[in-house]
Amino acid sequence: MTLRLGQSASSELHQAVQTVCLPFLEPDPSKVEPWYDQNNTFNAMVSITQARLVQLMADMPEYKEGAPRDVAAATHLHYVGTTFLVDGFVNSIPVRGVCGAWFIPSRSDASGLPICPQCEDEKPAAQAVLDLLRRQG
Repeated sequence: MTLRLGQSASSELHQAVQTVCLPFLEPDPSKVEPWYDQNNTFNAMVSITQARLVQLMADMPEYKEGAPRDVAAATHLHYVGTTFLVDGFVNSIPVRGVCGAWFIPSRSDASGLPICPQCEDEKPAAQAVLDLLRRQG
């Protein structure tokens, strides 16, 4: 992902991008490459995992509004952040698994269903992001 701020951007915006936005997108500074080009435009290349992007998008109000109203019965168990899972249980609302599938969590789903293979493939990346966020916090 690349961010660019032109010369007309205020110094406050530059400061906010560098101190708030970039660390929010990627807490590991070694994965962020900021620079100014010959036109004095601020650029930042940010490397983020698919799991981190899904996590960020799932927390956006616009993205939550995009959740389907009707969700098909679960055929697999999905990995999802604990906060979202609790919200889904308590409010009976759809949550999004690491694989991108929407489901409404319920206790009856937990008996005998296989784990989603796509979530299983994404689990190491999602776990690495979670571990990194816990170390930063």
